[in-house]
Amino acid sequence: MSQRRRAARCRAGAYTHWFPFRHATPANEAPVLAALREICQSVDVRRYLASDAEFAVDLPDFAVAGEPMEITAPDADPALRLSARLLSQDGRQVLPGVPLRPDGQGGLRCELRAPAGLWTLEVRSRKRGIGPRDAVLVTGADASGPAPE
Repeated sequence: MSQRRRAARCRAGAYTHWFPFRHATPANEAPVLAALREICQSVDVRRYLASDAEFAVDLPDFAVAGEPMEITAPDADPALRLSARLLSQDGRQVLPGVPLRPDGQGGLRCELRAPAGLWTLEVRSRKRGIGPRDAVLVTGADASGPAPE
C-alpha cells in the first residue's frame, strides 16, 4: 500500500479512493462506478428508508411565551412513541422533549411551553427517528392581549 493510500485511511476503517480522472468524468468511468456499486451493495439500506408508518402532525405557526401550544397527531399509532421538542434558532438550546399521549379520540397530543423567540418544533418517533419539523414564532406575553387604550 502506498504512503498516500495509507494516509487516506481513517481510524474508523473507511478509505478514500483515488481515481486518475478529472472532475467532470468520474460519474461515467467504469472503475468509479464499480467502487460505488461495491460500497452501495455492502450497506444495509433498509435503515435509511422511510418507514411504512405514516403520520400527520398539526403544529402551530406561532404561540405566546409561557402559554401552552398544542401539538396533535390525529390517527397516529401510539406504538410510534412520538415526542415533541423545541430547538432554538441557533440549535444550541434544546428544550426537553414531551411525549405525545393518546387524546381519547384516536390521536395523540401534547403541550409545550417556550420563552419568546423563533424556535424549531420537531416531532420525533423514538422507533423511527426524526419526523416533521417546522418553525414556530413565540411572541412575548404582552403581545397576546389587546392594546391598552
